[in-house]
Amino acid sequence: MIEKFTINKLANTRDLGGIKTADGRTIACKRLIRSGMLSSLSPEDVEVLKSLEVHTIVDFRDDKEVEEKPDVEIEGIENIHIPVLPGPTEGLSHDSKSDESLTERLDRAMVSEDAAIALMQGLYRALVTSPQARERYGRFIDLLLDNESGAVLYHCTVGKDRVGVGTALVLLALGVDQETVLDNYMETTRIMEPVADRMLEGIPEQVRTDTFVAAFKATFAARPEYLGAALEEIEKEFDSLDEFLEKAIGVTEEKRSKLRDLYLE
Repeated sequence: MIEKFTINKLANTRDLGGIKTADGRTIACKRLIRSGMLSSLSPEDVEVLKSLEVHTIVDFRDDKEVEEKPDVEIEGIENIHIPVLPGPTEGLSHDSKSDESLTERLDRAMVSEDAAIALMQGLYRALVTSPQARERYGRFIDLLLDNESGAVLYHCTVGKDRVGVGTALVLLALGVDQETVLDNYMETTRIMEPVADRMLEGIPEQVRTDTFVAAFKATFAARPEYLGAALEEIEKEFDSLDEFLEKAIGVTEEKRSKLRDLYLE
């Protein structure tokens, strides 16, 4: 049974415990927790994290994001910064400005739903093709391999994209089938839809056109074509996901075996 918990203002924080692998094993609870940023934690939220036995927090955001909205520091919990991409727009397109933030790129993508979808697909491709992203995801999994007990919570901004791909890689390494991996990823859409609706209510009516709303919701959704874009890139370069995990991420069969021993019941 997956344990339910609530983090104030963080709708997309959830335990991976309870997910089944292809061979019938189950991910243990209070071991792997995915989330959005922790910059607005209340004292009650901190107690929830402690009750979940979180002892390490991994932040996938880039330096600028961390500087603008740093995580709340929690006594007894180590915060490790592993920026997945050197900059939030690296690899998204050839015409993007190197110093343009992801928020700025998203603003420009609001011209149409198609533009927003193209931006998100470009991001997901970058998350599996960028040499730094590969190295950083490999570093993250190595960190998980050193975690003998307690929970590791990992996050980006809303816990959808960088966390979505990172979660997919961890689940695949644990032996979870692709359909289940996709189902877990798509759960974010159900969770984030009401969040997007509330945010839209705060946008001036003259800006909130049908086109803008469609594009805005496209950036908040966890669409199958987003994660699909990442998987397609992997298939172009590698014969299998296992080969990608080993050659690109550095997750050997020996590491996968240890990971399963640590996190599966």
